Amino acid sequence: MKHMHLKLLIILTAVWVPVNSIADEAEIENVKNSIQSVLSDMEIDLIEESLIPGMYSVLIGAEVFYVSADGQYLLRGDLIDIPNKLNISEEKRTVARRNMLQQVPEKDLINFGPDNPDYTVYVFTDVTCPYCQRLQGDIKEINDKGITVKYLAFPRQGVGTPASDMMEKIWCAENRQEAFLDMMIGLEVEDINCDSPVVEQFSLGQAMG
Repeated sequence: MKHMHLKLLIILTAVWVPVNSIADEAEIENVKNSIQSVLSDMEIDLIEESLIPGMYSVLIGAEVFYVSADGQYLLRGDLIDIPNKLNISEEKRTVARRNMLQQVPEKDLINFGPDNPDYTVYVFTDVTCPYCQRLQGDIKEINDKGITVKYLAFPRQGVGTPASDMMEKIWCAENRQEAFLDMMIGLEVEDINCDSPVVEQFSLGQAMG
Protein backbone atom coordinates (compact mmCIF):
# COMPACT_ATOMS: atom_id res chain seq x y z
CA MET A 1 0.00 0.00 0.00
CA LYS A 2 1.24 3.51 -0.79
CA HIS A 3 2.44 5.70 2.06
CA MET A 4 -0.42 7.58 3.74
CA HIS A 5 -1.04 9.53 6.86
CA LEU A 6 -1.61 7.13 9.74
CA LYS A 7 -5.15 8.34 10.48
CA LEU A 8 -6.22 7.89 6.86
CA LEU A 9 -4.67 4.44 6.74
CA ILE A 10 -6.53 3.35 9.86
CA ILE A 11 -9.85 4.64 8.52
CA LEU A 12 -9.41 2.93 5.16
CA THR A 13 -8.39 -0.31 6.78
CA ALA A 14 -11.34 -0.27 9.13
CA VAL A 15 -13.82 0.39 6.34
CA TRP A 16 -12.37 -1.36 3.29
CA VAL A 17 -11.12 -4.69 4.59
CA PRO A 18 -14.42 -5.97 6.02
CA VAL A 19 -16.31 -4.98 2.87
CA ASN A 20 -13.78 -6.76 0.68
CA SER A 21 -13.82 -9.78 2.97
CA ILE A 22 -17.62 -10.00 2.86
CA ALA A 23 -17.58 -9.72 -0.94
CA ASP A 24 -15.01 -12.52 -1.20
CA GLU A 25 -17.00 -14.76 1.12
CA ALA A 26 -20.15 -14.17 -0.92
CA GLU A 27 -18.33 -14.95 -4.16
CA ILE A 28 -16.79 -18.11 -2.74
CA GLU A 29 -20.22 -19.23 -1.59
CA ASN A 30 -21.56 -18.59 -5.12
CA VAL A 31 -18.75 -20.65 -6.58
CA LYS A 32 -19.24 -23.46 -4.07
CA ASN A 33 -22.99 -23.64 -4.70
CA SER A 34 -22.47 -23.58 -8.45
CA ILE A 35 -19.99 -26.47 -8.40
CA GLN A 36 -22.13 -28.53 -6.05
CA SER A 37 -25.17 -28.07 -8.29
CA VAL A 38 -23.44 -29.93 -11.14
CA LEU A 39 -20.88 -32.05 -9.28
CA SER A 40 -22.80 -32.90 -6.14
CA ASP A 41 -21.05 -36.23 -5.61
CA MET A 42 -17.57 -34.69 -5.48
CA GLU A 43 -15.81 -33.09 -2.54
CA ILE A 44 -14.27 -29.65 -3.08
CA ASP A 45 -10.69 -29.46 -1.83
CA LEU A 46 -9.86 -25.81 -2.51
CA ILE A 47 -11.45 -22.62 -3.85
CA GLU A 48 -9.19 -19.66 -4.56
CA GLU A 49 -8.96 -16.65 -6.85
CA SER A 50 -7.48 -17.49 -10.22
CA LEU A 51 -5.21 -15.37 -12.39
CA ILE A 52 -8.26 -14.45 -14.48
CA PRO A 53 -10.11 -11.46 -12.98
CA GLY A 54 -13.58 -12.44 -11.82
CA MET A 55 -12.84 -16.17 -11.92
CA TYR A 56 -12.07 -18.64 -9.15
CA SER A 57 -10.14 -21.89 -9.49
CA VAL A 58 -11.72 -24.93 -7.85
CA LEU A 59 -9.68 -28.01 -7.02
CA ILE A 60 -11.45 -31.36 -6.75
CA GLY A 61 -8.92 -34.12 -6.28
CA ALA A 62 -6.47 -33.39 -9.09
CA GLU A 63 -9.10 -31.80 -11.36
CA VAL A 64 -9.07 -28.02 -11.83
CA PHE A 65 -12.21 -26.08 -12.71
CA TYR A 66 -12.77 -22.35 -13.18
CA VAL A 67 -15.98 -20.70 -12.01
CA SER A 68 -17.13 -17.09 -12.40
CA ALA A 69 -17.52 -15.09 -9.19
CA ASP A 70 -21.29 -14.94 -9.65
CA GLY A 71 -21.45 -18.72 -10.02
CA GLN A 72 -23.02 -18.59 -13.49
CA TYR A 73 -20.21 -19.98 -15.61
CA LEU A 74 -17.96 -23.01 -15.24
CA LEU A 75 -14.94 -23.79 -17.38
CA ARG A 76 -13.07 -27.07 -17.51
CA GLY A 77 -9.75 -26.90 -19.28
CA ASP A 78 -6.19 -25.68 -19.04
CA LEU A 79 -5.27 -22.11 -18.17
CA ILE A 80 -2.15 -21.17 -20.12
CA ASP A 81 0.20 -18.32 -19.26
CA ILE A 82 1.07 -17.39 -22.86
CA PRO A 83 4.03 -15.01 -22.28
CA ASN A 84 5.74 -17.47 -19.92
CA LYS A 85 4.54 -20.59 -21.77
CA LEU A 86 3.28 -22.16 -18.53
CA ASN A 87 0.33 -24.46 -18.05
CA ILE A 88 -1.06 -23.04 -14.81
CA SER A 89 -3.68 -25.77 -14.50
CA GLU A 90 -1.15 -28.56 -14.91
CA GLU A 91 1.03 -26.99 -12.23
CA LYS A 92 -1.95 -27.05 -9.86
CA ARG A 93 -2.66 -30.68 -10.76
CA THR A 94 0.97 -31.63 -10.13
CA VAL A 95 0.93 -30.06 -6.67
CA ALA A 96 -2.40 -31.72 -5.87
CA ARG A 97 -1.16 -35.14 -6.97
CA ARG A 98 2.01 -34.76 -4.93
CA ASN A 99 -0.01 -33.86 -1.85
CA MET A 100 -2.35 -36.80 -2.39
CA LEU A 101 0.54 -39.25 -2.65
CA GLN A 102 2.16 -37.86 0.47
CA GLN A 103 -1.00 -38.79 2.39
CA VAL A 104 -0.54 -42.49 1.58
CA PRO A 105 0.90 -44.34 4.61
CA GLU A 106 4.38 -45.70 3.92
CA LYS A 107 3.29 -49.10 5.24
CA ASP A 108 0.77 -49.39 2.39
CA LEU A 109 3.41 -49.07 -0.34
CA ILE A 110 5.62 -51.76 -1.87
CA ASN A 111 9.07 -50.28 -2.33
CA PHE A 112 12.00 -51.32 -4.48
CA GLY A 113 15.19 -49.29 -4.21
CA PRO A 114 17.70 -47.65 -1.90
CA ASP A 115 16.61 -46.27 1.48
CA ASN A 116 18.03 -42.84 0.69
CA PRO A 117 17.36 -42.40 -3.03
CA ASP A 118 18.20 -39.46 -5.21
CA TYR A 119 14.73 -39.71 -6.73
CA THR A 120 11.46 -41.39 -5.83
CA VAL A 121 8.87 -42.52 -8.37
CA TYR A 122 5.32 -43.54 -7.43
CA VAL A 123 3.78 -46.12 -9.77
CA PHE A 124 0.20 -47.36 -9.87
CA THR A 125 0.65 -50.96 -10.93
CA ASP A 126 -1.24 -54.05 -12.03
CA VAL A 127 0.61 -57.38 -12.10
CA THR A 128 -1.37 -58.41 -15.22
CA CYS A 129 -0.16 -55.35 -17.14
CA PRO A 130 2.65 -56.10 -19.65
CA TYR A 131 4.14 -52.62 -19.30
CA CYS A 132 4.17 -52.98 -15.51
CA GLN A 133 5.94 -56.32 -15.87
CA ARG A 134 8.49 -54.73 -18.17
CA LEU A 135 9.11 -51.93 -15.66
CA GLN A 136 9.70 -54.43 -12.87
CA GLY A 137 12.06 -56.33 -15.17
CA ASP A 138 14.20 -53.19 -15.35
CA ILE A 139 13.97 -52.43 -11.63
CA LYS A 140 17.63 -53.21 -10.83
CA GLU A 141 18.85 -50.84 -13.52
CA ILE A 142 16.44 -48.19 -12.23
CA ASN A 143 17.55 -48.68 -8.62
CA ASP A 144 21.23 -48.53 -9.62
CA LYS A 145 20.58 -44.98 -10.82
CA GLY A 146 19.53 -43.95 -7.32
CA ILE A 147 15.80 -44.22 -8.00
CA THR A 148 13.34 -45.87 -5.63
CA VAL A 149 10.05 -47.10 -7.05
CA LYS A 150 7.02 -47.10 -4.74
CA TYR A 151 4.13 -49.20 -5.96
CA LEU A 152 0.43 -48.63 -5.34
CA ALA A 153 -2.29 -51.05 -6.42
CA PHE A 154 -4.36 -50.20 -9.49
CA PRO A 155 -6.20 -53.18 -11.00
CA ARG A 156 -6.98 -51.91 -14.49
CA GLN A 157 -10.33 -53.68 -14.82
CA GLY A 158 -11.55 -52.34 -11.51
CA VAL A 159 -12.35 -53.69 -8.07
CA GLY A 160 -13.76 -57.22 -7.78
CA THR A 161 -11.97 -58.48 -10.90
CA PRO A 162 -9.40 -61.32 -11.07
CA ALA A 163 -6.58 -58.77 -11.24
CA SER A 164 -7.98 -57.03 -8.18
CA ASP A 165 -8.07 -60.35 -6.31
CA MET A 166 -4.43 -60.91 -7.24
CA MET A 167 -3.48 -57.50 -5.92
CA GLU A 168 -5.36 -58.25 -2.68
CA LYS A 169 -3.25 -61.39 -2.23
CA ILE A 170 -0.06 -59.38 -2.69
CA TRP A 171 -0.97 -56.60 -0.28
CA CYS A 172 -2.14 -59.16 2.33
CA ALA A 173 1.04 -61.25 2.09
CA GLU A 174 3.52 -61.27 4.96
CA ASN A 175 6.29 -60.47 2.48
CA ARG A 176 4.73 -58.14 -0.07
CA GLN A 177 7.87 -57.74 -2.16
CA GLU A 178 8.24 -61.48 -2.57
CA ALA A 179 4.54 -61.93 -3.34
CA PHE A 180 4.71 -59.09 -5.87
CA LEU A 181 7.68 -60.66 -7.67
CA ASP A 182 6.03 -64.10 -7.68
CA MET A 183 2.81 -62.73 -9.15
CA MET A 184 4.76 -60.87 -11.82
CA ILE A 185 6.09 -64.17 -13.17
CA GLY A 186 2.83 -66.06 -12.83
CA LEU A 187 3.41 -67.90 -9.55
CA GLU A 188 0.62 -68.46 -7.06
CA VAL A 189 0.50 -66.54 -3.79
CA GLU A 190 -1.23 -67.68 -0.62
CA ASP A 191 -4.70 -66.22 -0.18
CA ILE A 192 -4.80 -64.39 3.17
CA ASN A 193 -7.70 -62.24 4.26
CA CYS A 194 -6.78 -58.80 5.52
CA ASP A 195 -7.89 -55.19 5.50
CA SER A 196 -5.85 -54.25 2.43
CA PRO A 197 -5.49 -50.77 0.88
CA VAL A 198 -6.15 -52.00 -2.68
CA VAL A 199 -9.61 -50.43 -3.06
CA GLU A 200 -8.45 -47.18 -1.48
CA GLN A 201 -5.39 -46.98 -3.74
CA PHE A 202 -7.48 -47.76 -6.81
CA SER A 203 -9.82 -44.89 -5.91
CA LEU A 204 -6.82 -42.62 -5.37
CA GLY A 205 -5.48 -43.48 -8.82
CA GLN A 206 -8.82 -42.59 -10.37
CA ALA A 207 -8.98 -39.30 -8.46
CA MET A 208 -5.50 -38.35 -9.65
CA GLY A 209 -6.49 -38.76 -13.28
